[in-house]
Amino acid sequence: MMSWLASLVLFAIPFAVKLLLAFRPGASREEECSGMKWAASHHWAFGLLYAGSLWLAIIIA
Repeated sequence: MMSWLASLVLFAIPFAVKLLLAFRPGASREEECSGMKWAASHHWAFGLLYAGSLWLAIIIA
C-alpha cells in the first residue's frame, strides 16, 4: 500500500495545468516554446516530491 505521504505529488498539478494550457489548440508559438519549460518544471516537481515522500515514509516508519 502506498504511503499517504506520496500524495505530496499533488503539488505538481499546477505545473501540469500550465503545461496543458501551453499546448492547447490555438496556442501561440511562444506559448508552445514556454511549454517545454513547464514540462521540465513538472517533471522535476513530480520526481522530487515523489522521491521525497517515499524517503520520508521510510524514515518515519
